[in-house]
Amino acid sequence: MKSSIKKPFDGMEPTIFANFDFLLREKCIKKEEYNNFKKYLSKVRNDKLRNKTTHGSNNEISKQEAEKSLEALLKMQDLFVEITNRLREARKE
Repeated sequence: MKSSIKKPFDGMEPTIFANFDFLLREKCIKKEEYNNFKKYLSKVRNDKLRNKTTHGSNNEISKQEAEKSLEALLKMQDLFVEITNRLREARKE
């Protein structure tokens, strides 16, 4: 069954970067937070790590690379919590 609701992005999901652009444009996040998200996301996505795990170039990944990705993911999570709390407080006012 096809939905009759037209999606604002014509059926194609926006990229994670487009979502960050939207949050910045709508003043939900600050420029510094936007830059931090981009920095953390590049570490989480870690192309070298992804290629090694996907293509199995040498059947091993560096513990350090995996830890850096996990650390960036946790920092992103903390930033999302901080922003969520700030937006909830602003809504109360």
